[in-house]
Amino acid sequence: MNEEEQTQECALANYGSITPVSEDLTEGDIGRKRRLSFNSLEIAQQVCFVQDLLATGVRPNLIRQQCAEKWGLACKTSEHRISAARRMMISDINCMDRSEKVSELIEKLETVISQAIANNMGSNAIGAMRLQAELLQLTNKNKLS
Repeated sequence: MNEEEQTQECALANYGSITPVSEDLTEGDIGRKRRLSFNSLEIAQQVCFVQDLLATGVRPNLIRQQCAEKWGLACKTSEHRISAARRMMISDINCMDRSEKVSELIEKLETVISQAIANNMGSNAIGAMRLQAELLQLTNKNKLS
């Protein structure tokens, strides 16, 4: 194995670990915290992790705490990751047109209906069918009598 392959293997083995900006400490740096540096792939993974937490309803203070424990992020950096995750969620929703969203919801409701019937939960199945009919505009709730 040549030196380049060993360096590449070492980099792959350390992938995901927190690495400081500078390995060398000077006398002026002693006692100061070293700033952590992440590449764009790691930042994207952090934003995706935060996005998943936001989607499951985790509170922002707990997200900041988990970011600090997992990557050693400062509070302000965690706030930036949270806002980036929210922007990504909004852009995901904005780029989806109505027909795509309706078809996605109908597929999810099909799953809910089949699971509800399999588990003898008739009221859940009926509720999912009602919602499905509303999405497909098969019922007219706003109809004047």
